[in-house]
Amino acid sequence: MMTNNAKKRVVVTGVGWLTPLGCDIESAWLAMLAGKSGIKSLTHLDDKTLRTSICGLVSGYKADEHFSSKEIRKLDPFIQYALVSSRLAINHSGIPVDEIGHDMGVAFGSGIGGLSYIENNHKVALEQNARRISPFFIPSTIINMAAGNISIEHGLKGPNISVVTACASGTHNIGMAARMIAAGDATAMIAGGSEFASGVLGMGGFSSMKALSTRNDAPEKASRPWDKDRDGFVLSDGAGSMVLEDYEYAKARGANILAEIVGFKMAADAFHMTSPDKNGGGAIRSMAGAIKTQV
Repeated sequence: MMTNNAKKRVVVTGVGWLTPLGCDIESAWLAMLAGKSGIKSLTHLDDKTLRTSICGLVSGYKADEHFSSKEIRKLDPFIQYALVSSRLAINHSGIPVDEIGHDMGVAFGSGIGGLSYIENNHKVALEQNARRISPFFIPSTIINMAAGNISIEHGLKGPNISVVTACASGTHNIGMAARMIAAGDATAMIAGGSEFASGVLGMGGFSSMKALSTRNDAPEKASRPWDKDRDGFVLSDGAGSMVLEDYEYAKARGANILAEIVGFKMAADAFHMTSPDKNGGGAIRSMAGAIKTQV
């Protein structure tokens, strides 16, 4: 517990990601700065009934380079992505997890979780029988198991949570992790989000909602969130992790500080299940609150 009301400063000391532009931090970052798109036509689904046939798939990722065959069978890709991106972030930060694990936590989310594992095991249950469902089905599908596996792998015994707020899950986990450090509940946190929803259920479900862009003939131009001609979002797989630390701790260990998180705020539109308030009320309240409120 903190002995006074002063909040601790929170800094970012490491990042790791798996993206459609690649998994290497430097090359993917340069590709983003150059305006390159990783959105491509679907090649792994042979379903001609889908309205949308474009998405973002993680480029350059090979599961067997990171996990044993047994681990691959046990872990839905969204958990694999979370683990690998977190390893990259920890290595990037240089934080000594063996020394600080007792006071380092995890805040890691996903919008959907183990959807592909649900798909595969449902098929097994229908085509064979319920006894053939994998014993790892539940531990590989529930969203908090990404955070749980990160914690187990690195021996992180601080707070462990999974905030689930659809497309905002990763951002909210970063914000909540920052608040925990600011309040003195942890000295460091791994925070972020991961997703693997590019299967039939994910693509089909969002397509049925008419939520996805149908610019199938121009995938690299389909994602245009602020454009007046936007016709939907583009589904993409991937993961992103950050190492957040108490500023004084990071400074004392000589960490390379990449950024500081100085504000965070959440707000709801209370308007519609999928469509935002056209007046932008929720976004305005969030931004205004983040500007005036220390984490």
